[in-house]
Amino acid sequence: MDSPKLAPPTIAFTIPHKSIVEAIYTTAKISLAFEQVPDDELLTTALALWDTGATHSCISDRLARQLALEAVDYVHVATASGIEHVPTYFTHLFLPNGLKFLNWELMQFQYTGDESDLIIGMDIITKGDFSITNLNGQTLCSFRLPSLHALDYEKLLI
Repeated sequence: MDSPKLAPPTIAFTIPHKSIVEAIYTTAKISLAFEQVPDDELLTTALALWDTGATHSCISDRLARQLALEAVDYVHVATASGIEHVPTYFTHLFLPNGLKFLNWELMQFQYTGDESDLIIGMDIITKGDFSITNLNGQTLCSFRLPSLHALDYEKLLI
């Protein structure tokens, strides 16, 4: 007889802002992949931009050098400046409130000086529910994994 399958635990976080923002940033922690997950103090913390226009999550060339990551592959990527041939890396990626993406492939992007060294793309965003609301002059961003139910704002009006 098969043992019952347990539902994965739900993990969520909410990032409140004191005003309306035009970009969503969180911190994220990162380490080399294929190794034992290190203690929290050994992880590198970086600023991550949440980008629904990015199909894949990315790491800056600056942070990849800092972590001494070794490329596992090269891919062609369509960017605003054209098609680029970029390396990919495997890392452990840790988002707020314990969300873990182990041995996750990240594509490289050229650091532009905006302090963001990571891009959280649709490959991660589509794993759960992502919501941005703007009420009373404040932006609130929430993410949960796994998805629990559809959030249909139109039906909530009825």
